[in-house]
Amino acid sequence: MSVARTYGGAMALTAHPEASLRQRTGEAFEERRASARRAAGEVRAGETVLLDAGSTVGALAHELRSAKELTVATPGLTARQELSDVETVHVECRGGTPGGRSG
Repeated sequence: MSVARTYGGAMALTAHPEASLRQRTGEAFEERRASARRAAGEVRAGETVLLDAGSTVGALAHELRSAKELTVATPGLTARQELSDVETVHVECRGGTPGGRSG
């Protein structure tokens, strides 16, 4: 692959297709799930957690579905989809709160 030096980094000169979120979610599934379980074990009731976007974060959001009194701030669609219907988890995201629920 050819690259060009840029200010602060490099970029590919030719197209390099990125795997879709669906494809990445299926890769290393058990490892991703184990990491998510370990991370979820560190979260306590009453805390606020910030979740980015991505397939591993989606797995973490799934593990947090059983959390109590939790606030999650995220721009990620996967985390929002996983948690938007969980009554004990308040989800904050850009553009408002999913489902019109208020805290």
